[in-house]
Amino acid sequence: MRGFNSMIRELLRMLKRLLLYRGASCLNCAVLTCPRMSNLFWLQELCKIKSGGDKLKLVIRCMLLVIVFLATVPNAFCDKADGYLAQANAAVSRRDFKGAIAYATKAIQLRPDYVDAYYLRAYAEQSKGEIDRALEDLSQAIKIKPDFVKAYVFRASIKVNKHDIQGAIEDFNKAIQFDSDNAMTGMAYIGRAHVKLEQGDMEGAIEDFNKACNLRPGIDIQLGDDFAVAFYNRGTAKLAKSDVDGAIEDFTKAIQLKPKYADAYTARGNAKRTKGDINGANADLATAAALR
Repeated sequence: MRGFNSMIRELLRMLKRLLLYRGASCLNCAVLTCPRMSNLFWLQELCKIKSGGDKLKLVIRCMLLVIVFLATVPNAFCDKADGYLAQANAAVSRRDFKGAIAYATKAIQLRPDYVDAYYLRAYAEQSKGEIDRALEDLSQAIKIKPDFVKAYVFRASIKVNKHDIQGAIEDFNKAIQFDSDNAMTGMAYIGRAHVKLEQGDMEGAIEDFNKACNLRPGIDIQLGDDFAVAFYNRGTAKLAKSDVDGAIEDFTKAIQLKPKYADAYTARGNAKRTKGDINGANADLATAAALR
């Protein structure tokens, strides 16, 4: 029996070495993720069996359990890097960005291709004003995972603040190209629309804005003030081309986005008067006067 117990102990040591090979410390990881795993309870209980049968069969059962364990248990149970990332997230939630960077760095040291850790560290670095480091981490995450849409959108927003407009548009374009997630695609369209607004491309900005609204209903209410001006300006351009109906439609959209937009009420009132809608014109002009 003594030789048999030695064999089981060796099996346990093999299991721990295999886990370490996968980049995990079994006991430390267990504390971070699943305390029940800390003593490998299920395997140890099996080893306590006082079997009078074939001991070789019991050893084989243990070895099969090891194989099943390694093949089926999610990495969250045996990867210490995930534990560090969880601590980094917790640090961000309490605005401890220095701590978040430290924990994310530990996660990356254990798993150099951990794109989520690069992304989180970039967020913490950007929050601390370390913009260049944030860009480096986002670029590294994209290098590892070329379709990492969140990283493209985040990097684009940083580039906008650095006045790298062309670089920002390229990143927004990549995000739109890769993503099948409506929420994140909507953010990419909104970001690109803002850039186009700043460039004076009203048509392009409104086109992207409308696409974002289709993907994320309700986002127009959140971003109303920014894009109300774009619809107002396009309405003014349509009116100059005698497209009165199109102008009224755009002025109406501007008012929906910014209900106290006096200039839009005035413009729509004048457009309605051109069409002969005197009552509608007077109502809009009166509203504009009350808002001024």
